[in-house]
Amino acid sequence: MSKTSSADPVTPPRLAAPMRLSGLDGLRGVAALIVVIHHSLLLFPTMSAVYLTGTAPVAGSLMWWMSYSPLKVLSAGGEAVIVFFVLSGLVLTLLVTKRAGFDWVAYFPRRAVRIWLPVAASVIFAFLLVTLVRQQPFQPGTTWLNRSSIVEPTWATLVNASTLFGGNFQLNNPLWSLQWEMIFSVCLPLFVLCALAFRRWWIAGVAVAILLAWVGVLGAIPALHYLPVFLAGGFLAVGLPGIQRVAARLNGSGVGRWLWPSVLVVAVAALLGPWLIGPSLRSIDWALNLATLVVPLAAVAIVVCAIGWPLLARVLSAGVFKFLGTISFSLYLVHVPILVFASYALKGLPQPAVVVIAVPCSIVVAALFYRFVERSSHVWSRRIGDWASAVFARSTSPAAAEPTAAETVIASAQPADPSAHPRGRAGAGASHASPVA
Repeated sequence: MSKTSSADPVTPPRLAAPMRLSGLDGLRGVAALIVVIHHSLLLFPTMSAVYLTGTAPVAGSLMWWMSYSPLKVLSAGGEAVIVFFVLSGLVLTLLVTKRAGFDWVAYFPRRAVRIWLPVAASVIFAFLLVTLVRQQPFQPGTTWLNRSSIVEPTWATLVNASTLFGGNFQLNNPLWSLQWEMIFSVCLPLFVLCALAFRRWWIAGVAVAILLAWVGVLGAIPALHYLPVFLAGGFLAVGLPGIQRVAARLNGSGVGRWLWPSVLVVAVAALLGPWLIGPSLRSIDWALNLATLVVPLAAVAIVVCAIGWPLLARVLSAGVFKFLGTISFSLYLVHVPILVFASYALKGLPQPAVVVIAVPCSIVVAALFYRFVERSSHVWSRRIGDWASAVFARSTSPAAAEPTAAETVIASAQPADPSAHPRGRAGAGASHASPVA
């Protein structure tokens, strides 16, 4: 495979190779589970009203505590997506900067296949569930379940959802974040250039990115709201050697024993800030806007804790967290179709019973989806990326112009043991966070 600089629109200087960031997969898994709980609670009209109309639950009720107390950490779905975006910016930027001669020709088709194949499969899965049980809304008023229900599915519904840019995510609404993942992936050279150009001032870069995201919130400009969050992750990537040096000193001196948990608690509280201020302050624009400002900063701090705090990294890289990290992208893609399907298929049961059944089913289906769909997308993304790189090499280098070079790449590509291919490989298994793994 050609990895010469002639193939690279960006040829960055190679940064010092960082230690394996073993806790980030587990952090992604936690974020994915939070999104699942978030959507599970939205099946309840009371919680749905909090998001759709701003109507607070009865003070002191379970849904009130789940909305405006630290318990919100269990269901802060929107905030978890911001963590995903920081992770994506960090890991994809590291892909480029940690090795010389990054193969951009292979990267673009790999990344497209890596994202789109599981997305298309999840849309087909959702479409099949819609056709199995009629989704005739039964909850009174405007609720999340009603808005996520499709009474008369059409082929246009399927196509619009599959493209990621059709603007209609009713069939599988978590896909809204994947459009930003795809845009970021396409624009990665620009993000990397920006991060590298200001790598000496990466902390200031993170601050500017967060301010830009805040401007996007204030101006209701989605691109300005979300894309700078990826950039903040990119600045973390170029600042990673410094982060790890500071972390090593803290951990070696014993200061880290109390500093890391303190930072994590403050960061989680800041991430939940727009909710912890309570329903009264949420109704005041300046208070809500101010609380929203620190959400991306909190997400950055949480990611830094997962990198620098050895105890947290060990916890996140083992057991159930490791499993959730492995299936996080699949879980993100399949859980809403299952929740909506279960709500109609089990309509006679109390809503809590539906959730208790649907959430474990979502995890089981996600594990199967990972085994048969997502892992296959890893293989095909590598094959197609290698093919594109070989074709490019043949067209630009006479010495590489063997008649069957590209075909040989395809024929020889074999499904690899995922453990032998770190999730950070270019486009084949790059960490992704709305949670593309």
